[in-house]
Amino acid sequence: MNLTELNKKFNTQTKCIAHLEKVRWNNSPVCPYCDSDEHISTRKSDSRYQCNNCNNAFSVLVDTIFENTNMPLPV
Repeated sequence: MNLTELNKKFNTQTKCIAHLEKVRWNNSPVCPYCDSDEHISTRKSDSRYQCNNCNNAFSVLVDTIFENTNMPLPV
């Protein structure tokens, strides 16, 4: 895949997040804090999840090079 194809395929934040969730979790979120894959709920306002096991909120970006960056994923 070249850069032009890459930009077309991942041209929005939503598409990037969806791809990362598929690659990292196979679309089944796992809490990066307690490794629980049960008792996970989604937040409607953003792409974050809530672990009801350890009560931490998280996204697919936690523990990755993208965590704590202010830059959007698509560039």
